[in-house]
Amino acid sequence: MKFYFGIIVALCLVACQKSTEQSSLDYGYYYYPIKLGTSHVYWVDSISYNDNTGKVDTFRFQLLQKFDTLISNNPTTYRILRFIRTHDSTEWLDRESFFVIQNKEYIETVEDGIHFVKLSFPVSKGKKWKGNLFNNLAPETYEYQSVGVPYVRDDSTFQQTATVTYSTLNAIEEIEKTAVYQKDLGLIFSQNTYINSQEDKRSGYKVSMRLRY
Repeated sequence: MKFYFGIIVALCLVACQKSTEQSSLDYGYYYYPIKLGTSHVYWVDSISYNDNTGKVDTFRFQLLQKFDTLISNNPTTYRILRFIRTHDSTEWLDRESFFVIQNKEYIETVEDGIHFVKLSFPVSKGKKWKGNLFNNLAPETYEYQSVGVPYVRDDSTFQQTATVTYSTLNAIEEIEKTAVYQKDLGLIFSQNTYINSQEDKRSGYKVSMRLRY
């Protein structure tokens, strides 16, 4: 009887230890904080390359993103509203809305009905995941390039950030994606590049978002 009792006690201790370890694990959820009513404004710079004319077009505007409504608790889903304007003196115009799904493993976005995995938890340097896990697009493997380090851009310094990257470079295509998240703030910078080069023709785009406030 004492023997079996000892086994039970040992199993309970192991279970308690695992439970404690899991509860103390830092998942890094604070890199994508969600609070209804919170909004951020970004500068958006867009460069478009036209392979027919050789023309390069540039655009700049401001983008406002607002956590608007809790849509569902299973899974936890929020609606995000987007507005744009060209200058501080102009009115905000409705742009679009999309959804953010938050669970223990991922932060997902749903844009035009397509699911993307933006972040994977727990956050740790070198960790990789499939960004198109829940859609039928070509596979894209994302990686935490850096975690918990300062990030400097222009005249701004952010002290504790996580940087997500993806890239595909070959003779025809140049695809690069970068997103930087600040602890307790969220997305502070992103840049998506897609360039298609065939012979002497070049087409595609480069879009960057930089947090203004």
